[in-house]
Amino acid sequence: MMKKIYAIALACFLSMGSAMAQVEFAWGVSADVVSSYLWRGQYLGGLSFQPEVSVGFEAEHLSLSVGAWGNVGASDWKFSKNNADPANNTYLVPELDLFLDFGFYGFHLGATHYFYFDGSPFFNGFKNPNGTSQTEVSLGYHFADEFDFGLYVDAYTMILGDDGEYEATNMMLPTTPKYNRNFSTYIELGYEIELPLAFTLTPAIGLTPNKVSLYADDAWSSAAKVGFTNLSLRLDKAWELGDHTSISVFAMGCVNLYDINKSNIWFNESGENKINSGQKLNGCIGFNVSFE
Repeated sequence: MMKKIYAIALACFLSMGSAMAQVEFAWGVSADVVSSYLWRGQYLGGLSFQPEVSVGFEAEHLSLSVGAWGNVGASDWKFSKNNADPANNTYLVPELDLFLDFGFYGFHLGATHYFYFDGSPFFNGFKNPNGTSQTEVSLGYHFADEFDFGLYVDAYTMILGDDGEYEATNMMLPTTPKYNRNFSTYIELGYEIELPLAFTLTPAIGLTPNKVSLYADDAWSSAAKVGFTNLSLRLDKAWELGDHTSISVFAMGCVNLYDINKSNIWFNESGENKINSGQKLNGCIGFNVSFE
């Protein structure tokens, strides 16, 4: 038995060594301009510019990349100012995310730190249990890395930052309330379908299997039940401009199915109440340019 274990370990080591022998430096710079900032079935803002930069290494069955993704955009596409109802004002919603991704034979292990430029320290979620920044880890498998098959599945779990609730305490006792972390998790299953003329169609479904504070409004954020928060369809059309440059246009529509009913099905209304899960129907169009 021990000899078999050594043989398997040696085979894995040799296969990794073979892959490492063909490692190449990889880099990428890209930017999107989108009519709406959509994230996992949620509306997070209006017209936005979203740049990304990454560096790393690639081999036949191995990849490692680190990078940053940013968002500079407005909270609403209507660009309104209403002194009588400030919730309907348009304001800036900048964001900067740092990410790490390690791929091995189709498996992907990653981490992302989200920061929202709200005046708090960049990594305040590390020390503050409900700090406004957030950190998540992810695990997934992408069939396209190893096979001619566009199916992928990814799971993301928040481990630090603003994702939980304080327990109710007796107001007569000077005690610090306990903070219960939700570990909000999102799982997405999708399939990238390559079409003629460099079109790509991607249907996807996303769900939250546990408490969903990041994917729900306050009225039901503590509900510990499965929530289908994202049913989406995206269509991309790409053009290659030489060996290292490409451009594409895309359109996307999605619906948040969790607790959807006839009273909350509305689209493109103005106001802060549609941020996050408040708006159930969402869509956007966008333009991308990439260099790699």
